[in-house]
Amino acid sequence: MTWRQVAHEADVSPSSLTRMSKGSRPDIDTVASLASWASLDPATFFPKKTEINPLSMVTAYIHRDPSLTPEAASALEQLVRATHSQLANRHNNHQRQNR
Repeated sequence: MTWRQVAHEADVSPSSLTRMSKGSRPDIDTVASLASWASLDPATFFPKKTEINPLSMVTAYIHRDPSLTPEAASALEQLVRATHSQLANRHNNHQRQNR
């Protein structure tokens, strides 16, 4: 099957498929049309919104730091986690006392 045949059957423009083949992101209408044509749920192409854990983000950045050895990154991660835990517990205890 050619790009033109797919475009015709999926009711999208051939130029949209050409742009996609070169790495461009399709617009939402193109995704919906192609997903429908392929009998796929369009939601599978989009990440689900989840709550972001800031501590996980910080530790991920620490481990990506090229200036740190893996051992140094792990040590810094432990320090950050311990400090976070103490401060979070202190904050939670303070909130309970003020109720």
